[in-house]
Amino acid sequence: MRIAICALSAVLLSGCSWLGGVNNVFGGHSGYANKGHQSGQYGQVNYGARGGNHAAQNQYGQNFGGGFPQQPQYGAPTEVTGQYGTHVANAGQAYGSQRQGQVRRKPKLRGSLSLGIEKSYSGDLLDFSQGVVVPSNASLNSNGDFFYQQNEGFSGSPTDGLVVTSSLSAVETSVNAPAISFDDVHSTPATVAAGLEYIVTPRTTVFANAGYTYSEGNEGGAVNVIGDVSGDVVFTGFVTNIPGPPNVQTRALRNVPIAQFSYDFSDLERYDLEVGARHYFDPILKKSVHRSISPFVGASIGASHFNELSFKSQVEILELHDYVVNGETVFGPIFNDDAPTEIYESEWVPTGQLSAGLEWQATPRTAIAFETGVRFEGSRDFKYLDSNGDEVFEDGDNNITVPFTIRGSYNF
Repeated sequence: MRIAICALSAVLLSGCSWLGGVNNVFGGHSGYANKGHQSGQYGQVNYGARGGNHAAQNQYGQNFGGGFPQQPQYGAPTEVTGQYGTHVANAGQAYGSQRQGQVRRKPKLRGSLSLGIEKSYSGDLLDFSQGVVVPSNASLNSNGDFFYQQNEGFSGSPTDGLVVTSSLSAVETSVNAPAISFDDVHSTPATVAAGLEYIVTPRTTVFANAGYTYSEGNEGGAVNVIGDVSGDVVFTGFVTNIPGPPNVQTRALRNVPIAQFSYDFSDLERYDLEVGARHYFDPILKKSVHRSISPFVGASIGASHFNELSFKSQVEILELHDYVVNGETVFGPIFNDDAPTEIYESEWVPTGQLSAGLEWQATPRTAIAFETGVRFEGSRDFKYLDSNGDEVFEDGDNNITVPFTIRGSYNF
């Protein structure tokens, strides 16, 4: 009997200890529960929601989430509120960003539109080394040189007591005709162009452009014709309106500017085609601007089609009588040639360009670039008339310009 009572007492004592252990499990105070908490396995996975241990739930979410950078509320199976949906959206964005190379395709093609001007720094468009083109109504002698005769020179009157008349002529001996550069012939050319650019690598692109260039023709290109003036000057005195015996004097002057020419050039129209590539460097001013600014260099080759180029000439003649008798340099009258003289036919020429600039990433899809460089244009065929009146074509000068361009682009 005593043995039975002792055994029952031992069972009751062990049972009380077991009940205290159960309370420790739900209350989270026993050494067993701590052991389970340290392991981070059974108590957290199966009973985390019942035990209300949110720290354990958060830890579970982190372990299970697989790298999402958002707050680990996804691990709580009971929290399916709007906060849960927000987390999924954010997680989807992050996960899509993480797998961008596999799921989302970066844009490879972008369109561009550019505006620019250019300044010519080399080459002459009109070279008078072969001769000077004169208007058709100007007087030429048998050798094709300029010749002008003035038979009605007159000054004074009988009431003044003296009348001076002259019969003078001028013959060309030389021409002072500086070559006219491309920059003198036309105003600053303006260009509009559009194209496509393909992104080969994060630093390299290739492109193709088509453009149109327009420039208004200028008036100018002064040409001075030098010649010899000769002829008779007659001085007749009058006394009470009665003429006395005339005094005839022969004059001969050398190297006189007997005429000057100027030209009115037609407008320039040009169509441009080019293909090329650009290489981009690391962005600059990273700490100073919100969007990146990247330097770049580029090169292109292509062809340009020019319209025909012509001019109308204008000639001013020296007033021989005023020059010889009074020493005054007066030019007039003015002879205009209404028929244009063509000096270049329409044709294609090769082109090439080296450029450098900066590109600003204004938005994720749009960019603005500023660039300049050196542009080369091949020579055109200069047309003129030889001494026999036959058309002759010779290679003109190459044209080297410096363009300034602003270009906008959009990623498709």
